[in-house]
Amino acid sequence: MSELFDEDDSKRDNLGCKKKLAKNAEKLTTECGKIDAAESLLEDFNDDQFTPLVEETRVALETACAMCASMVPAVHEIMEVMLKTVQTIREKTTTVNYSELSVDKKSHDSLLVRLLNHSKTLDELAKSAVELEKLADQTSSVAAKAAASSKMTEPELEQAVSEIKAAEEKRKEAEAESVAAALKAEKERIAKEARDNADAAKKTTEQINDTFEEAKKSCEEAEKYAEEDKDMEDELKEKLESAKADLEKAQEPVDETNKASAATQASAEQTEDLSKEVEKTVDEVQEKAQETADNAEQTNRSAEEAKALIESSNTASTEVTTKLKAKRAMDEALKVVDEAREYSEEVKKEAKEAADIAEDAGKVADELSGEESEEIKAQVEALKEASGKAQESADDAKKTGEEIEQAAETLKEKRVQDAPGEEVSEAIDNVNSKMEEGKEKVKTAKEDAEKTTEIANDAKKVLDKIKALKAARETAELSKEVSVEATQVAEETEQTAESTNKVLEESGKDTEESRQATNAAGAAIQKTTKFASDLKQASESLDKSGAKLLDYVKRGDMPLEKVKSMEKQLKRDIAEIRKDMAKCKTAAQEAEASIEDVRANDPKSWDINPFQSGDGDDAKLIGLVRGPPGTLSGISVECTKANQWKHNSMGVNEDVLSDVINVGPQDAKLNQPALVAIPYASKARNIHGREIIVKSTTNGKDWKVVPTTSIERIFEQFKGQMCVELRVKEFAAYAVLSRLVRDRQTIDKKGATMGSSGDRRVYITYPHGCISRPIDVSLEVQAFDNNTASLMRQRRQKVQIFASASPILRITHSPTPKEFKKPISICLPLPPNPARKDGSRGLRPSAFTKSKGSINVDSEPVIDPGLLHVMIRHDGTTWRELKNISLNYGKNDTLCFDLKSPTHRLVVIRTSVKPDTNQALVLITQTVEDWTKVKVASIILHQHIDDRSHALIQIAPSSKVDDIEDKMINEGFEGPPDPSSEIEMVEGEEVLVKFDGNLRPTEDKDMILTYNSERVNRLQFYLEAVDQFRNFASDHDKGHAIFYGREKPPEPEPEPEVVENGEGEGDEKGQQQQPPKKKKDPLEGWTRLVQLPVAVPKVERPPPKQKRVFKQAVKVEGPLSEEGLMDIARELTNEWEALARFLGHSHAQIQRIKGDNPNSMEDQIFDMLISWRNNLPRSVNKVEILAENLARAGRSDLMEDLKCKSGGDGVGDEGAEEE
Repeated sequence: MSELFDEDDSKRDNLGCKKKLAKNAEKLTTECGKIDAAESLLEDFNDDQFTPLVEETRVALETACAMCASMVPAVHEIMEVMLKTVQTIREKTTTVNYSELSVDKKSHDSLLVRLLNHSKTLDELAKSAVELEKLADQTSSVAAKAAASSKMTEPELEQAVSEIKAAEEKRKEAEAESVAAALKAEKERIAKEARDNADAAKKTTEQINDTFEEAKKSCEEAEKYAEEDKDMEDELKEKLESAKADLEKAQEPVDETNKASAATQASAEQTEDLSKEVEKTVDEVQEKAQETADNAEQTNRSAEEAKALIESSNTASTEVTTKLKAKRAMDEALKVVDEAREYSEEVKKEAKEAADIAEDAGKVADELSGEESEEIKAQVEALKEASGKAQESADDAKKTGEEIEQAAETLKEKRVQDAPGEEVSEAIDNVNSKMEEGKEKVKTAKEDAEKTTEIANDAKKVLDKIKALKAARETAELSKEVSVEATQVAEETEQTAESTNKVLEESGKDTEESRQATNAAGAAIQKTTKFASDLKQASESLDKSGAKLLDYVKRGDMPLEKVKSMEKQLKRDIAEIRKDMAKCKTAAQEAEASIEDVRANDPKSWDINPFQSGDGDDAKLIGLVRGPPGTLSGISVECTKANQWKHNSMGVNEDVLSDVINVGPQDAKLNQPALVAIPYASKARNIHGREIIVKSTTNGKDWKVVPTTSIERIFEQFKGQMCVELRVKEFAAYAVLSRLVRDRQTIDKKGATMGSSGDRRVYITYPHGCISRPIDVSLEVQAFDNNTASLMRQRRQKVQIFASASPILRITHSPTPKEFKKPISICLPLPPNPARKDGSRGLRPSAFTKSKGSINVDSEPVIDPGLLHVMIRHDGTTWRELKNISLNYGKNDTLCFDLKSPTHRLVVIRTSVKPDTNQALVLITQTVEDWTKVKVASIILHQHIDDRSHALIQIAPSSKVDDIEDKMINEGFEGPPDPSSEIEMVEGEEVLVKFDGNLRPTEDKDMILTYNSERVNRLQFYLEAVDQFRNFASDHDKGHAIFYGREKPPEPEPEPEVVENGEGEGDEKGQQQQPPKKKKDPLEGWTRLVQLPVAVPKVERPPPKQKRVFKQAVKVEGPLSEEGLMDIARELTNEWEALARFLGHSHAQIQRIKGDNPNSMEDQIFDMLISWRNNLPRSVNKVEILAENLARAGRSDLMEDLKCKSGGDGVGDEGAEEE
């Protein structure tokens, strides 16, 4: 029995355990389904550890469900696996950072929480498994003990077992009923608690929802007020934003509360349902009730969280709303105050306007009170009455306005003091009532003012007419006064213009300053005259308009508007005339000021120093120095010719156009610049390709170009003489020259084309990048035309193969590059062009087509380049030919080629045949360059038709010989002789004139002409017979004019040095003069050019005087005796005067000797020799002195004769006796 009981009991317990385990397995299966759902929702969660963990858990649970019916040991193992799995789940889930999940994944949090909650079930299941194991062990142990201790027989045992079973069944039934009743009551209690929890959760949820809705409304209200308030404070804005943020945050816990409440209701219902089911155990009901409690607790937590946020939001929004409402109320009060103030001002304004109208009306009445018309008097009375009434109404309105302003101030004080709303409303009502009262008062004041205005307007019309007529009369009278004044101003201005114009006409205008001053004064005078004329016309028009207006006023029948219009126009005319008067006065002042400037710059008032050579009609201007007053004060200005420096002043290709004048003193300091004028050959201004310059020097060697102020200055006292004028601060020597036009241009890296202003066919193209830095380029072009080439071939037999040449280019670069980075292109004319097929050879200098940097534009190749030679040279070197150069003809017979390196001079030579040697080509080129300096001229010597002893010599260019001869004939000079043959000369060459035969110049001085192609090179002089008794067979004294030339005058010889005699020998001063050097030949350095025959008719001789008997105090023997000196006198001719000067006779002594012996040259010579001999002391070696000076005079033959006669001894003076 005991075994059966134990077995049955054990089976029952085991069955119960199995059932319980099965139920728990079922729950686990349900939870596994939830886990599957959770797993499907967490597929996006990238945790490599979590997904396998869930899978492991699910497999473990399924295994547990399958093994529920197995043996207890197996269950024990399963439970251990389950416990281990549960622990692992808990550890893994706690490591997940849910804050990193997105919004969508955060919704999975509730499932994960549930999963953790169900881990409690797993704990219970594990406990059940442990209890089941313990129960199984206990059952087996009891059964074993019962079987071992049983002493009953088998029947007894069976009966006992049956009794025990019956008793046990009854006990169990009773116990079951009692347990069932207790379980039922317990389940009902649990269900009631669950329901209570659900109801409490529902109530809490409803409260939270209501509070949330109220908070929403409060926030919306605050937002509405905030939208209407544009100037809301930042603090309120922050609170409103905080309320909105809290409200948004509360939304989530509110939703959670609703969800938790719904879950609480559902679990409570389930709990009630379970409690009604008999088969459901208390634990099952308790479990569901616990779920309800958990949901209710979750509801409370969410509700508390939501409540806190809602209360915070509600508090903030309520505060914002309250403050904004208060602010709106205050703003409303302030608006009312502002409106009240505005209206108060408006009332005051209207009152003031009414008062002004009344006041104006009173003034009108006062102004009209003086009128005697009855109609006007009635208007005045009515106007005064109306104005008084209007004034009273205006005062009332003004008072009301002040009351409105006072009420507004009261309202403002209440607003500032945050007074209760009732007081503020009462103050607003008071303001509104005052404003209504003010409207009535203003209306009354306006009506009274309108009436007054209507009456005043009628009175004003009368008053305006009276005033307008009076003003018009005054304006008309004023116009007369202004017209008279304007006429007077115009006349005074005209007088000023006339006086200033007279001064202007009398002033000089030959300086730049004077011309500028006179131009400015002329413009000022013209302006003054115009203003005066316009002012006169305007004055006459104003006088007529004023008279017309005055006539209308007197008549009184013209429309008032027309009178006013005329008066207005008259006032404008008066204003304009006054402006014109001011302009006239200003113009007159400017004219007077300009005349002062004219006087200050008038050259006629300057210090003028003209310097002339010659006297009377032969006087010629050599220079003029002038300056403003005071410039030359205290300075003794000098101006002399210094033509000895003329040759040094000339540079390459330069011609002298004036005398060299030396202005001094050169150490004088001028307080302001002076003007130096130099006359010159002005025809040179018209020579194409040349320019006029002035050079200055202080030592005759170093010359520099100085700027000029004018090259066309003419002075009234020297009419017909053109001068160059320059401004100087220090005096020096000056010369006017003509030179080739020098073109200058700066070339930079970009390149450029430089043309010649002297010949437009010559140009140089610098391509881009040919130089590395900017350079200054200077270009001179020396023309060499076909006529010049033909003349050179005629006169130079060694260059017969020469055909033609281009212009000679002189190119200067500063700084000079070694080579060009790119070749430059040069184009220049070289006629004729054999490449032409039309036979055209002529070139027009104006025909010029500029190439654009390429020598191949419209070009033709040279047919025979061997006949063209590009010759170059640098300063100080000889000419050389450029080899291997490409030549091309361009338009108008221009030759173009490239040049790779700089050169100073360049010319292209064309030959008829190829030169045999390079030396021949160099000779041709040098001849071409030299020929540019050569001038072909003739010398003309003509004598005056009335006095053939009056001769005129002029050097004339060969092309102008006929014209100059005609001019000389017109002056009374004619041939014979005819002009000389053509001779070659260079600029600045000196020509010495000597005479032989029986003619000589009356003046004993060197006759030298300096050839300048642009100046008149002439010399006038008188001839006389050397010996009146020569040429006995002819009625003319005959001789020759011999012309010698030299290109450059010799340098002056240094003064002889005086050596001190240390021993005290010699003269009294202890000095010893060096022995005289041998006299040079006077024609040394001169080249004979040509000679011309000259003849002068003899004149009737006066009867000879008695031969003079010379006193002889001393009788001298030897070569210096009277007989010896007479022999010498007979041999000497026209060189005797030179001998006399060499022997120490002055010019006056020579003239005296001539006067004492007018009829005999022999007597003149003898008288001179006797006078010389007798005036020397005895100790002097007279023979040696006479012999030396005879040699100096060109009579070496007489010197030898004298030495032979003296035998080398001196002159003996012994044996002297009286005559």
